[in-house]
Amino acid sequence: MITKSIKQKRGVSLIVSYVLLVTLGITLAGLVYAWLRFYVKNGEEIKCPEGVSLVIEDYTYHGKILNITLKNRGLFTVGGFVVRVNDRPQATIGAYKIDEYNGEIKPQEKISRWYNLSDCSSVGHDCSKIKEPDSLTFIEVQPFIFKNNEKFFCEKVATQEL
Repeated sequence: MITKSIKQKRGVSLIVSYVLLVTLGITLAGLVYAWLRFYVKNGEEIKCPEGVSLVIEDYTYHGKILNITLKNRGLFTVGGFVVRVNDRPQATIGAYKIDEYNGEIKPQEKISRWYNLSDCSSVGHDCSKIKEPDSLTFIEVQPFIFKNNEKFFCEKVATQEL
């Protein structure tokens, strides 16, 4: 009779341990979910509207001075743009960021910017990484918009080979 009651207690204790283990797992899963939900944004992904079109209308590059004229040919106001250049032959992307302009450009509006690549302190950003600023081969201009005080970069990029 003593052995029978000991076996029954072991069986009950085994069930209680499984219940505690499952309860602990569910509680930890709930805590992890509550913690991670703040890192994931709810809602739709914000993208640039289809009608955003910033183009390089004109450029000159003489004596390490780059002058770019951009025009907003789109239907929407652009919040600004990023200018990247490359000094490698046959480049297809802008590797060095030389400017980030934060200013609205309304539809059909033009804007001109010039950059002295021999004086990197006036340009800033990645200008000092350009090995040969007198031999630029590629210019890239990427527009962005602001939505809810956040910056969203557009997929369409204006490019120009030199």
